[in-house]
Amino acid sequence: LAIMTDLFQQRYYKINKTLLILTGSWPYTSQPLRTSVLILTVCIAVSGIIPQIIGVLEVLNDWEVAVESIPPFVIDLGFAIKLLTIAINAKKVQKILEHIRSDWLSFAGQTELRILHEYAERGRTFTIAYATGIYLTTLLFMTQPVATKLLQVMHLLNDSEPAKYPLLANYYGIDTDANYFYLLPFTYFTTAIILTTIVAADTLFIVQVQHGCAMFSILGHNLKKMADQGTDYRALCFQPLKDPVSTHLSVSIRDHHEVIEFSDLLESI
Repeated sequence: LAIMTDLFQQRYYKINKTLLILTGSWPYTSQPLRTSVLILTVCIAVSGIIPQIIGVLEVLNDWEVAVESIPPFVIDLGFAIKLLTIAINAKKVQKILEHIRSDWLSFAGQTELRILHEYAERGRTFTIAYATGIYLTTLLFMTQPVATKLLQVMHLLNDSEPAKYPLLANYYGIDTDANYFYLLPFTYFTTAIILTTIVAADTLFIVQVQHGCAMFSILGHNLKKMADQGTDYRALCFQPLKDPVSTHLSVSIRDHHEVIEFSDLLESI
């Protein structure tokens, strides 16, 4: 179990890093590039959200249709909150990541590294499962109207019905039926950007929590090891610096303080 010097390039965190870079949220990216990607992400998302708002405003009299459009707006709201949270707390996110990097480099024992690997692998598994679930569910929902349109194009279905879109939207007076195969990829692209931002934020939180759990587990392991060693009370009283239990206790107190600091920092975001 080798210590990782280039931690965030390794398999445990590479997916999270890639997602954050794509949405302009990776704190180690240069400020101009990060700002540019962030602005581009917002512009793309807004260009997809505004047609949805216009579309809903036009059908407010039809409550059934209006209610069906609520879930996409909930997702849009989640996108805005998560992107804003990461952008505002960029310094805190970077500090948390520095904590993680420092923890990986500070442990040399096989048991401590094994625990870190175990929880990091768990975080990676949760990341893959969460991202896969979000993308697959959305894909199934978004591709339903396409099947109908393809059947119409192949003259296997009555083409008198207007083309259906996965999301209720009004594209600024554009003929949505004639430009269906131009507007549909745009809808998919904006949705992908919004979902990627949400997945990036949520999975970042997941791996950070898993790291915190790993640190508490290591702390518990070290305390148990200290208790199993036994104590020379005479040495502890007269030569505390030479007593291994005293040394372990001092290290454990320091580690506990750092873990609490990590938890407080994570909770403050």
